[in-house]
Amino acid sequence: MKAGQRCSFLLIILMAVLPVFLSVDLLAQNPIPSYNVVVESQEVFSESSGGENVTDGKRKVLITGSSSTNHTESSCSATVYVATTDQQTILGPFALTCSANLEVEIDDRQWSVLVNSDTTILVSVWIEQSDVSVILPQLFHPADKEIMPTCNPHNLFDLPFRGEQVAVLFFISSLI
Repeated sequence: MKAGQRCSFLLIILMAVLPVFLSVDLLAQNPIPSYNVVVESQEVFSESSGGENVTDGKRKVLITGSSSTNHTESSCSATVYVATTDQQTILGPFALTCSANLEVEIDDRQWSVLVNSDTTILVSVWIEQSDVSVILPQLFHPADKEIMPTCNPHNLFDLPFRGEQVAVLFFISSLI
């Protein structure tokens, strides 16, 4: 290879590889949830990709902003974008002010939040379930269903019953 060709080859490689390394360090990512993160111009918040997703439905991402100094409420604002981590879905722009909370409905995919602000603000980002029953198991049996014992009825401490049912079973077991 001639010296000119070698320089061109190195320049092409440098131009191809350098943007990848620069783009990784341009925006440090904050985990979701994050609380009271100082946003001076732009910050990214991202769900961790590890772990098992226990939800199977609608969720909402909540974003709050507060003044990091004595700004007036009108000057304490930010622009927010909510996007899937693969950037197939982008929601926004949304206006975030220090006097209001922002809630955006999302699904069970991995999501990121981009916050842009001309002033320095404190931002908190977290995710909640839209329907709590999705993540909580049913703890009590419905009242209209008959509850059958799954243990020895002579041992009252093993019974999965409450209230009047325990009193009735206690009476029945005393007759036996």
